[in-house]
Amino acid sequence: MTYGIFVSLLPGVQACLHCRGLFLKLHAVQRVVVFIDYQNAFRGARGLFFEGEPQNVSAGQFDPLGLGLLLVKRGLPGRELREVRVYRGLPNPTKDPTGHSAARSQIRHWQKDSRVVVVTRPLRYPKANEKATAPSEKGIDVQLAVDFATMAVRQRYDIGVLFSRDTDLLPPLEFVFSVDVTARCEVASWRSGENHLGRLTIGNQLPYCHWLSAEDFALIADPTDYRKRS
Repeated sequence: MTYGIFVSLLPGVQACLHCRGLFLKLHAVQRVVVFIDYQNAFRGARGLFFEGEPQNVSAGQFDPLGLGLLLVKRGLPGRELREVRVYRGLPNPTKDPTGHSAARSQIRHWQKDSRVVVVTRPLRYPKANEKATAPSEKGIDVQLAVDFATMAVRQRYDIGVLFSRDTDLLPPLEFVFSVDVTARCEVASWRSGENHLGRLTIGNQLPYCHWLSAEDFALIADPTDYRKRS
């Protein structure tokens, strides 16, 4: 068995590339940090698991900490969840006071556990002369990309799991996958039977993917209407 196959089969084994060869670094505990592109994951779950159903406001919502714990539980022994980082846009309190208040309430609920870190950026609202009518996220994917890469370099995690299908996040994934850092990168995505939403790949390379089913989603679904709790 070659070193490459050995490392790919054992996520707990760290590949450290040095100028004089390949060395394997073993950790008693593998520190896991989960990076969630929340709007991407929320919309994916909403479209896949609630297709054709009357959709209430909470359809597709999930508990980020529950997701992180589930990913670690399904992984190899020796993994420990250190952090769940949630990246999301934040409605403008003037343009959308209800949405802003609901988002703040949801974030407060998430952050009851110190392992959850929420990173927000203001939503961008279309100008009067633009065709778009809905607000969009701006800059949050850049922040996620920077954190994913820099935290790997600074050895803030041993395994970084990226939950997103946004191809704009391929550069940091490629960076961690290929450069001389000890961290490993993995990805996660939803699937329902044979139907799935796709996953991030690096050319012909396939970082390990955590496929989460409708049954998995049911374990971490959050039916709360945060408009009523704001």
